[in-house]
Amino acid sequence: MANLVLTKLGRFRPALTRTGPRNIHIMAQEARLEALLAGKLLFFERLRTHAESLGIHVHAYDLRGGAAQLDRAPDDLHLLVTDRPGFAPGTLFTTPHYLNGYWYCDEVATRHNSTLRLLPFNPAEIDAEAANALLERLKRKFIGNNRSKFDQSHRDENLPKDLIAIFTQEIHPADQNVIHVDLMTMIETVLTHRDGRPVYIKPHPLQSDAVRRQLMQHHNPANGVIVGDASIHDILANASLCVTQTSAVAFEGFVHQVPAVLCGQTDFHHNGVTARSAGQIPQAMAMATAQDWPYAAYLYWHLETQCLAPRAPDFLERLCARITAKGFDLPPPR
Repeated sequence: MANLVLTKLGRFRPALTRTGPRNIHIMAQEARLEALLAGKLLFFERLRTHAESLGIHVHAYDLRGGAAQLDRAPDDLHLLVTDRPGFAPGTLFTTPHYLNGYWYCDEVATRHNSTLRLLPFNPAEIDAEAANALLERLKRKFIGNNRSKFDQSHRDENLPKDLIAIFTQEIHPADQNVIHVDLMTMIETVLTHRDGRPVYIKPHPLQSDAVRRQLMQHHNPANGVIVGDASIHDILANASLCVTQTSAVAFEGFVHQVPAVLCGQTDFHHNGVTARSAGQIPQAMAMATAQDWPYAAYLYWHLETQCLAPRAPDFLERLCARITAKGFDLPPPR
């Protein structure tokens, strides 16, 4: 079915057809495949237009059936739109970033498994003026418009102040994630060591009913513990600390300038404290709140120097450089 749609649209060349000496194969699935085919992913639209101007053919596949193309076309470029890690010649992994407007383009994986997590971060190397300007733009775009990956509740200014925010998840698939502390142990440890501070537990929008019922057992507003669905921006605006396993909301918390304790592997650990066991959580909480974190510098380094922004003037130049470094020569626009 995907191949018929591709042929009908004419946006990409039919899958499984080698019509030129040089080819780029894009593999996606479900909602991202639909958006790709409809021309709604600017990342690939700009790449496709540029590649075809150079005589390079661009194909698209359903990722669930297109992986065989890695063997069929070893000299071509393959772009996998997936969070599943891996490595292969001529292959890059691409997905949207936690913050809308940025993308990963990585040799090994995206998000928490990306090679970005292995790179050193030095705030002294970042232009402070540019970093602060970015921070203000992000505040206007995301906080000002109550935006996040998932739709948010209407604004609520009646949350307790100086709260500890816990953002929960259900980690799927487990073989693609490194989690140091299980969810319920993490929550119970934070509640034990909160030192009288209020705690707001925010279930994930896709949280299962079974886990949500477990979370609701902690709901006790009279004792300063709330389990609710307030906007992440209202929660973070009133938070003095964010604790999570690997939730991207901790990264969004950097825009609010909220310190983070992370109980799993992330690619933004540079700007937080990682607890590798439940026993480390109390010290991690103290360490996170005691430091003056370089939020603006970190956001600039992570987003502007390590990720790609399809609307940026230098997007194609930077993307072509990454693709060429992978062994598929793709000159930038002249």
